[in-house]
Amino acid sequence: MGIKRIHLEEDAGKLIHSSKDFETADYSLVDFNRSGVPLIEIVSDHRRNPLRSLREARAYLGSIKQILEYIDISDCIIEHGQFRCDVNVSLRPNGEETFGDRVEIKNMTSFKFILDALDYEIGRQAEVIGSGGRILQETRLYDEIERVTVPMRSKEDAPDYRYFPDPDLVELHIDQAFIEDIERSMPELPHHKADRFVRTYHISKNDALLLTRDRKVPDYYERCARYCPDGKKLADWICNDLFSLLKEASLSIDRCPVGAEDFAGLLKLVTGGEITEKIGRMVLKEMFGTGKSAEAIVNEKDLRPIEERGVLEALLEEVMAENPEAVASLKRGKTESIHFLIGQVMKKTRGKAHAGKLNQIVRERLL
Repeated sequence: MGIKRIHLEEDAGKLIHSSKDFETADYSLVDFNRSGVPLIEIVSDHRRNPLRSLREARAYLGSIKQILEYIDISDCIIEHGQFRCDVNVSLRPNGEETFGDRVEIKNMTSFKFILDALDYEIGRQAEVIGSGGRILQETRLYDEIERVTVPMRSKEDAPDYRYFPDPDLVELHIDQAFIEDIERSMPELPHHKADRFVRTYHISKNDALLLTRDRKVPDYYERCARYCPDGKKLADWICNDLFSLLKEASLSIDRCPVGAEDFAGLLKLVTGGEITEKIGRMVLKEMFGTGKSAEAIVNEKDLRPIEERGVLEALLEEVMAENPEAVASLKRGKTESIHFLIGQVMKKTRGKAHAGKLNQIVRERLL
């Protein structure tokens, strides 16, 4: 995205009307809570490189939000007014080079509502143009209940905002040393961190992007990585299993009940073959709910895999006696029956049988 201008402003008071249609409201209140608070306004350059889709709009807003969180200047909670966005939408018919008049949309309080408003407004303008109508340049609001944009005020003259120099303010010259000092103090930005994760931990770019999306997640990952040398498995378990548990519990990573060292300890048990991955996921849920370590849960519930050959052979004999058709099928060369027999043993042992050793015994006995 091209950026046309970034400037500092002071936030204004907020009008609260007694009814949804402010023109017919009986009264209006003014909320001064945010008045005077400094804010940064970023104006994108629609002529240089306009956004062309909802996906691009979401990615652009997400990237700005992510950078602001990484440099620790805002929590960027839209509902609290810490991150806001006004959008401008204009269309052009296929084959034409110039866009039509633009419509600005305000009053959106979440990323979802921003995208919903864009989706609705694009469809509305396309319908107007398609029926031979003309788009009026105006400001509209987004009605979250009706999920439509509604007129707020017209811009008949349609002047762009113009910025005039204040004669009482002198020019401010910033020397290069000051700029370089700021550059040196900058934290690692998300895209740089994602690239480093790919190089250092040998994980996929997709996993690196997932891990660096929230500023606090990569910190957790790197604390785990101190105790877990398998970066790929660590990324996989965090991105899939841990994220799933956090989402279900509506918790952020900084409130995760499983500490980094304990999480890495669980993966050590899995990668070392002391427990299976299936049991590992059961243990993780128990850790998440109780705060206990993986080692403690495995010992309490006797979850280590059954590896003794004699025990595995005895279990296999039971399963073979109960499933003669599968044994006969396997002897006829239908090797898919191996998975069925192993699955039956796993069922008897509640997943505790060592799958690799069991597979070896089945093949020795029946192939």
